[in-house]
Amino acid sequence: MIPVFVINLPRSGERRAFMETQLGALGVPFGFFTAIDGTQVPPSARAKYDPSIPIGFVGCGESHLALLRQIRDGDSEFVCVLEDDAVVAPTTLQLLDPATLRSLSRFDVLRLESYPRRGKRLMLPIAKLNGVDLVSTYQLGPATTGQIFSRDGARKILAGISFLRVSLDVALFHFSYVMGLRVIEARPSLVRPNDGFPSTIGPGREPPYTAWEKFLYRRLRMRELRNIVSFLAAWGLPGLMRVRLS
Repeated sequence: MIPVFVINLPRSGERRAFMETQLGALGVPFGFFTAIDGTQVPPSARAKYDPSIPIGFVGCGESHLALLRQIRDGDSEFVCVLEDDAVVAPTTLQLLDPATLRSLSRFDVLRLESYPRRGKRLMLPIAKLNGVDLVSTYQLGPATTGQIFSRDGARKILAGISFLRVSLDVALFHFSYVMGLRVIEARPSLVRPNDGFPSTIGPGREPPYTAWEKFLYRRLRMRELRNIVSFLAAWGLPGLMRVRLS
């Protein structure tokens, strides 16, 4: 089984107990990764975030980036990262097998969470495992509740992130800050946030945009184009030839 880490603030004891009970019942060995409190982020690190980003999102981003550095510098080919409110479906266990992950197309991030969408969307089928479809699409929703990173994926993300005008999950999965990132997601979703826990991050908000950015970038124009270019860079012409509506 690949390593599993749960990001948890030391003061969030109820969440910690929830993950211990849940993963223990599933027979999943794991370790806690101490989250970074946004109020404790030094000015040098805070400088790489737009001032409009709430401090809770800064702490969340710094926590994930710190764990990604550990993955990048470690020996494990794949690592599963869960937030401490993740409700994990038992079918997730098949994706914690390194042999299963090696059998898939090379990926940087395998998202365990996905969102139902209306209508058909363009997607690239990757694999089907015991009722779970693994696909790639250029239209991804935000959230970092649960995912599996490859070591190369961690390296690519860390090399590609220098300044964040949005939260890390939006930057990675919604705005394609890291071009050519190979992202696979599971459908139906294998993890979801526990609605019984109040947010430890706080409500987010979009950053202020200049008039030019509103015209060129804000809504669908630049984001959609950037996502398409990133998808093509990730999967190339062979992947494009396999894309279908689903």
